[in-house]
Amino acid sequence: MLYRGKVAETAPEERLKALTTILEIEKDPDPHRGELAQADEQLAHRKIREAIQAHNPAEARRAMAVHVGKSRNQILKIFGGSP
Repeated sequence: MLYRGKVAETAPEERLKALTTILEIEKDPDPHRGELAQADEQLAHRKIREAIQAHNPAEARRAMAVHVGKSRNQILKIFGGSP
């Protein structure tokens, strides 16, 4: 089981590089994806990655909670639920 903040405290450089590589796809400009949503996702993911790189578990948790909350609300709007 992964404990809260463990990744931000101990993430090795190779895993951070892998995360960066995965997130690079978001830089690919594709006008068929919602540009504003894409920009918001990039910002959220960058904040999470920066907190992990800084080995700051509190900030990583906060950034992830904000991101998950926004994503949840967007999904509920799309599928007719209310946040």
